[in-house]
Amino acid sequence: MAGNSIALLKDRQDRLVLRLEGMIRRLEVTATESPDWQLDGGFEGAEGDRDLFEAPMYGVAGVYARPVGETDAILVNVGGQSGHPAVISVRDTATREAIDDALGGVAAGETVVYNAASVVVIRTDGTIEIRSKDGTALPLPTLKSLEALEQAFNAWVVVPNDGGAALKAMLGTLFSGSGTFSGNGAWPYATSKLRAE
Repeated sequence: MAGNSIALLKDRQDRLVLRLEGMIRRLEVTATESPDWQLDGGFEGAEGDRDLFEAPMYGVAGVYARPVGETDAILVNVGGQSGHPAVISVRDTATREAIDDALGGVAAGETVVYNAASVVVIRTDGTIEIRSKDGTALPLPTLKSLEALEQAFNAWVVVPNDGGAALKAMLGTLFSGSGTFSGNGAWPYATSKLRAE
């Protein structure tokens, strides 16, 4: 009697362990064309069939991304039931490492949004860079720069046969920041927080 009870308890524990182990799994993403992604569990059955799953991706609201190449996913079975799977996280290690190398590393407190071709980097000083993975982000001219240029050209008086001396003088004044149309500082006025390629 006691032996039967121990065997029954062991059987229940084994089934519980298997159920717990199956509640959260790391799988490889194999297809993302539909709302339910296909995932490969990596096990082959007696017939040589792969252990494939289909599950919806529950990511961050307002962000949509489809991974390419070898991508790992974390699959949870909601309520511990295999009939309610959900992908809650994905990781593309190869692309992340390539971006990290291209950036020369990511400092503590920085955030990077990327794909294989482009990156958006939010630096710890609040600067935002938008560029290709190997590109260089530069400050962007502002509307104030274009308005100053427009104002300068509107103020320019064409002098016949001066060889462009009046235009050159006007642009020199604009570029030095000393003219009435130039505002404060040297032209062009650039963004202080946003940089792009």
